[in-house]
Amino acid sequence: MRHDTITEVDSAPSIPKLVINGVSADEQPEEEEGEHDKDSDAGSVYDGSVYGTDSHHDDSSEDLSSKGHLDLQLKYSHLQNRLYVTVKSVQSLVSRDPPNKTNPLVRLYLLPDRSKRTRRVTKELKGTLDGVFNETFEYMLGLDQLRGMQLEAAVKSDHGFSIGRARNRLIGTVVVDLSRKELTEGCDISCELRKFSLTF
Repeated sequence: MRHDTITEVDSAPSIPKLVINGVSADEQPEEEEGEHDKDSDAGSVYDGSVYGTDSHHDDSSEDLSSKGHLDLQLKYSHLQNRLYVTVKSVQSLVSRDPPNKTNPLVRLYLLPDRSKRTRRVTKELKGTLDGVFNETFEYMLGLDQLRGMQLEAAVKSDHGFSIGRARNRLIGTVVVDLSRKELTEGCDISCELRKFSLTF
């Protein structure tokens, strides 16, 4: 079993080294172009918000209403210097697409680093407003670094490739303040989704 070491940096917090299924991101093979473009913010439609493409739709109360729930599990391992994030399930999603055309997936970022280094994306569920993912992702960094970070989770509906329209439609998002969580003991979180981020 390979053991990675963490070097503490006295100045600014270092960018966390990311691990996917036990392999560091630096050792991952290059993805083919378009492989994970479905989780790009540039391809998202923020309908029902100030970013909406539907100019006739401007109902701020719709932006503030619940878009469903997302269940997460967080656990930090001192032995492995890793934060484990399990995306468990979504329930009662409120989508502007019909249920049979709503294909939810969950995208994660470890803020303040909103880049591919901290981006994680679940598989896509087909045609449902409720579903189970049970996918676990890893971030390798010290617990002291985590105390100044947040986990952003966005639930989107994937439409697949389509010319002339965005691929993903945002359903709802949430931000988890990691400094407020008992990470070493592990915690389960049920997050309410909104068009604009709520902090849990």
